[in-house]
Amino acid sequence: MPGSKCLPIYIDSSITGYKQASLPNPCVMEAAAAPLLLGILLLSLSPSPLTARCPNTCGNLTIPYPFGIGSGCYLAEDSNMFPVDCDYEANPPVAYWRNRSTRLHITDFSVADHEFKLRGGVAYDCNDASGSAELRLIGRRLSRFPISRTKNMFTAIGCDTVARFVGTVNNTFDKTCTARCDNTMANTTWSGFGYCQMSVPWDCTEYNISITNNNSDLNSCSYGFVAEKGYFNFSAEYLLKSMTGRTTTPVIVEWSIPGKECDEAQQDNAPFACRGNTTCTDVMSGYQCQCKEGYRGNPYLSGENGCQDIDECITSNPCIVTRMCTNLPGSFNCSCPKGYLGDGLRNGTGCIPQLQSKSRAYIVLSKYLRL
Repeated sequence: MPGSKCLPIYIDSSITGYKQASLPNPCVMEAAAAPLLLGILLLSLSPSPLTARCPNTCGNLTIPYPFGIGSGCYLAEDSNMFPVDCDYEANPPVAYWRNRSTRLHITDFSVADHEFKLRGGVAYDCNDASGSAELRLIGRRLSRFPISRTKNMFTAIGCDTVARFVGTVNNTFDKTCTARCDNTMANTTWSGFGYCQMSVPWDCTEYNISITNNNSDLNSCSYGFVAEKGYFNFSAEYLLKSMTGRTTTPVIVEWSIPGKECDEAQQDNAPFACRGNTTCTDVMSGYQCQCKEGYRGNPYLSGENGCQDIDECITSNPCIVTRMCTNLPGSFNCSCPKGYLGDGLRNGTGCIPQLQSKSRAYIVLSKYLRL
């Protein structure tokens, strides 16, 4: 319209995850340019985790999608399980998994295994010769993500020590682990002597650890913690030396897209998290996405960072005759040169001359017919 002013259109960063931007008012633009403006506006309202503005590292740690740092850079769903904070003031920077009111230090991520590693705490009960005591209880609340039953162990260290693990699954899981020893005890690998270990429950999303030292004459401190398998190897020195300086342990947490199974999630109005060339697997807490066989990448992303075909002809060289290898979507095919028969595989029948093949067939037939 003649005389109209070109007013800025502001895009709310709380919706898009981008910094505030302005676009010309389409009322004063030529009609041919209006569709282009509309396309730009729609793109701005659909932020991609692949945009350059999304940091994918915190110090030396790579933050893989669906996790992400900053608005618009992580998978947004009802339980809000995927935002990560990065403390850039720390040296080196430290990543924290932010789950509602909980912030836990993250040290590693795996998309393929659907795991991340956090720092768990060490509970202790210490009594010295002067009679002074120090008690530390610990707990971890993970909301929807459980600690791994197959990759973690609950451990207690001490003499006449009782460690209590209280976990939340569907109902409360309450177990105790008792460690004993005497004055003549030497190094041993028997659980129960100087230390004890037990498995953690399935689907445990919250736990608390308490520790009681009932004999400070043999050792002044007793300890209890959850840790990744292989982290702890018992030595009698643990009974003589203080562990209070070791305040954290590595704990493996299993993650998934929470709340729904694959079929339900695909039919829901909310976006389905699995992208192209993927499969979906139901787990206790929701579902997980994996690249199809013959593909690799991030199953939660599209494009070049998503699940891409593996060129087996280059990566594994499976054919006897390299130039006879043909890469296929998600697979490959080996062939033999003219005059040869077989599957062409290094670990298969390979390629044999046709005459030799006929000779073998004749020998087999002769034995069968007893010629």
